[in-house]
Amino acid sequence: GKSRSTVRSYLKLLSRAITVGRKELGIPLSHNPFELVEKPKPNAARERTLEHHELKKLFKACSTCSSFHFLGVFAEVAYLTLCRRGELLRLKRGDVDFINRIAILRETKADKPRTIALAPRVIELLKALPRTVDGTFFPVRSISAFEKAFSRAVERAGITDFHAHDLRHCGAQHLIEDEGWNTIELMQQGGWTSGSMAKRYANISPKHLAKKLSR
Repeated sequence: GKSRSTVRSYLKLLSRAITVGRKELGIPLSHNPFELVEKPKPNAARERTLEHHELKKLFKACSTCSSFHFLGVFAEVAYLTLCRRGELLRLKRGDVDFINRIAILRETKADKPRTIALAPRVIELLKALPRTVDGTFFPVRSISAFEKAFSRAVERAGITDFHAHDLRHCGAQHLIEDEGWNTIELMQQGGWTSGSMAKRYANISPKHLAKKLSR
């Protein structure tokens, strides 16, 4: 009942455990049995993005959430910064330099901090949020409840097949098409270590290419 990507992750983890056991714990195995298991093909990369008018509807729907009053701010900041959900939820006021419009993400997927730029709109949104005891901007105790709240907002906006992580795709497309960012700048902001990975997120629309050709 698991997705192909989840099965691949499980097999990789189990294979790693066997390898460590053989090398460091002396488990008497002549080979790693998981090396013989054929892994399922990875899921196709998601390319779901929204038009600008759909994003506005989504942000408005998120702002009406009663269980998480900051959901609308979270969605817009995620879109404008390219941050992952966990990176934003861990972000604290002490990590943000409001004057120079930068923020330090101390815990990232790559296990090393990175510094990102903040648009004036992001500074405005973050400053307006009420202060919390632990300093976080978005105090979330239950990730499951938070995800359900976002899904309900997506439904209220009349949007289908859209996840919170897809905001990174939308944000990358926005920076490339509307702001004219290059791949290196996008990699720095989004925390991607390769141009190919950044390219997966920056889904340049045919409409944008058509406009460039007409200039």
